[in-house]
Amino acid sequence: MSAGDVEDTVPGDKAPASPRASPEPVEVPQSIGRYRVLSQLGVGGMGVVYAAYDNDLDRKVAIKLVLPDSESLGREAALLREAQALAKVEHPHVVRVYEVGNYRGQVYLVMEFLSGATLRSWMRAEPRPWRQRLAVLIQAGRGLQAAHDAGVVHRDFKPDNVVVDGSGLARVVDFGLAQADAGEDDSTVLGTPRYMPPEQWRGESAGPRADQFSFAVTLYEALYGRRPFAGATTILLREAIEIGMVPPPPSDSQVPRRFFRILERALSPSPEARWPSMADMLAALEHDPWAVPLRVLAVSVALVVVGVAGYATATVRATDSPRCEAAGERLDAVWGEPQRVEVRRAFKGTGLGFARDVGDRVIARLDDYADGWRDQRRAVCEEHAAGLQTDRLTDLRNACLDQRLAHLSALTQVFMAPDLSVVENAVQATAALPGLAACADANALLAVILPDDPAVVREIEALRAQLARADVLEQTGRYEEGLKIAAEVRKEAARLGYAPLAAEAALSDGRLRMAATPGAEAEAALAEAVRLGIANDQYAVAAEAAVIHMYVVGSDESRRSEGLASVMYAEALVARARGDARLVALLHNNIGTLHDDREGSVDLARAHYERAIEALRVRGEADPLAAIVHHNLGIMYVNHGRLDEARAQFERALELFATVFGADHPLGAHPRVGFGDVATRRGAFAEAIPSYREAIALMEPSLGAEHQFLLDPLAGLGVAYVRVGMHAEARPYLTRALTIAERDGLRREPVGDALVGLADIAASAGRTAEARDFYGRAADLYEASLESDPAKASRAALQAGELSAALGERDEAIRWFERVRVSQRGSELERGQAALSLATLLSSRAAEHARVCALLTSGRSAVPEGDLRRTDTEALFAACERH
Repeated sequence: MSAGDVEDTVPGDKAPASPRASPEPVEVPQSIGRYRVLSQLGVGGMGVVYAAYDNDLDRKVAIKLVLPDSESLGREAALLREAQALAKVEHPHVVRVYEVGNYRGQVYLVMEFLSGATLRSWMRAEPRPWRQRLAVLIQAGRGLQAAHDAGVVHRDFKPDNVVVDGSGLARVVDFGLAQADAGEDDSTVLGTPRYMPPEQWRGESAGPRADQFSFAVTLYEALYGRRPFAGATTILLREAIEIGMVPPPPSDSQVPRRFFRILERALSPSPEARWPSMADMLAALEHDPWAVPLRVLAVSVALVVVGVAGYATATVRATDSPRCEAAGERLDAVWGEPQRVEVRRAFKGTGLGFARDVGDRVIARLDDYADGWRDQRRAVCEEHAAGLQTDRLTDLRNACLDQRLAHLSALTQVFMAPDLSVVENAVQATAALPGLAACADANALLAVILPDDPAVVREIEALRAQLARADVLEQTGRYEEGLKIAAEVRKEAARLGYAPLAAEAALSDGRLRMAATPGAEAEAALAEAVRLGIANDQYAVAAEAAVIHMYVVGSDESRRSEGLASVMYAEALVARARGDARLVALLHNNIGTLHDDREGSVDLARAHYERAIEALRVRGEADPLAAIVHHNLGIMYVNHGRLDEARAQFERALELFATVFGADHPLGAHPRVGFGDVATRRGAFAEAIPSYREAIALMEPSLGAEHQFLLDPLAGLGVAYVRVGMHAEARPYLTRALTIAERDGLRREPVGDALVGLADIAASAGRTAEARDFYGRAADLYEASLESDPAKASRAALQAGELSAALGERDEAIRWFERVRVSQRGSELERGQAALSLATLLSSRAAEHARVCALLTSGRSAVPEGDLRRTDTEALFAACERH
């Protein structure tokens, strides 16, 4: 056996002692009894350990020999206790004892020789995954359990008293402090302070639950890299252990939270509050998803053992191959050639110009998804047949795949009876099918516990199938129907009292409400999904809900800072859920939109948009979300006047829209609107006209003439026509844009642009009052919309004031000019122009002379020479200077 680190073991004092000084070197004997000594393995306070050879039985052994000194009688008694304890335990995870003898008056113990390292050295030798550390400790726990079953308590379990050999086998050693757990009373303090439970510190009888405590300290240290209790002195250490406040795991720990809860119970100061036995604690630990690492085979580091395992697995897979090939047969009833034919026929039957192309694209994506599902189902079967996963994990993985199959079935059914909304959203809905990789994430699967009642489990499965349909309806734009299903499932989840289903239903409800009518109800449902998801270890649910909740809150301009404040929580949940590429991309796209306003940070927004694009690039296939993110980047650059960069992003977005959706899909209209906006900002209005016309031509056949998506290209085209003097062509487009906005209650910047365009047309035709009203409405709308260019509000108000003055509406004109002059959103130029116009109106009032001169002075400092307003006020300014 390996010599353990016994320097901090308390051998029998009434209170924990300080570590002993290292013993003096010991002369190595040539033999002990019939055993030929090979070398000294280690020396400590209890004696010396030798490697030796048993010539009679032709085997290598370890011999522990008590050293002679004033305390040797006590140590001899301890060694005899160890021999007696080990003689009662025959277990593969406990070191075996062969013989007790006497050498020159010194007691020795002959044991199994273990080639390997102590657990502490094994953990320090190289970085090891937490699952591998857990697996080794589970083996050691089995050894403790066997000792307890034999009536033996170790009383000094710690990393130095576990040896891990080259094949990954762990054995518990050094039972020198062991005692029978029944009836023996020893009030002395025995053990290693850092690993001792409170009752052992107090010198009370230590039963099996004392070993459980020491085991939990060791496992906590192995999983989290630090001990649960610390103290600079033995007094402080004992106080920490007796208080029993177990610190939570490090924030970056990858170990599932449920293990901490198991350890927290085992580390209770009161023995009665701990697990009833080591067997119970080990059973709880073995709910760990990675059942294979809990087996000796999986922690082996010997290549030959790995090779044998591979051979055995291959043999089992060959034997069970026919059965596992049939594991995916359930898919055939959901997706196959009959369904392909029906979906293709249904899409073509809509008569939409782009429907056939979209049908072909979604069929190809569904084929890929179905192939992946079949592969996963076969893998689950093969891994179970090979003994590589437990029955429970197999059931959970299959249940997860069944849920994915329910989504696929629901989507296929919707595709067989498509309307315009379904066809338009079909590609996005297919791309949004829940990822199959989650069904291999055993950590997440085992974190959610199903009820014991099979009837309740069946109800839950049926309700989850309904949620799958609600999700599909949300993704295909059929919100009202989906909301009814989600509301019903939420009610049923509450009746069952099953919180994980309630979390999933709240997320579904929140997504649908956000898409249909964003507001307080969507926010509340998403917040509930976050709360329930975190409380029930459903981090994927909580993460998605947090990402959408952040967007719902932050998209309200008055709550932008509140949305940004929640970013850190959304990021943490996505990281905790190890979210797939699409969720990571959605997170960063949504953060980008919160930073992407006229007063926000271009650099921050761009960084998040680019992280979204990178996440999708790693995913591999072209994703609809990537096209949307590039389009968002283009809009951001337009708003900040970076027109070359904007054009490049719109070009990339158009390329992706064509690749993912097809060249004729109406979504391809959006980057074309972007091209028009870039040209308009450059003043190249004639160049903008064909881009807007192409966008309208793509949208109208499928969306109709009055869809709100047409607002932007209609307004843009109308304004472009106005700027090139084609007023007759402009008016119908501007009027249509205004009609759509008024019908849907839209108050966005393009609505203001349409109003200004109509005002310009009216003004040029001499309809001054009509023009004044349009400019005034535009000014009010721009002012109310934080997304609008601030200068537009001031310019429209200035025009309204000028026309009011021309109509003789002096007080109304003064109100408009005062509004521009005090506005903090417009530019100095507009404020200066308003000051000059206001000075002109007030110049006839003698009482206002001083103010008129002040207005003229401030206005002239902001308005360049050549401006008509400055020219018209020269005489007034000269009069001010004379006085």
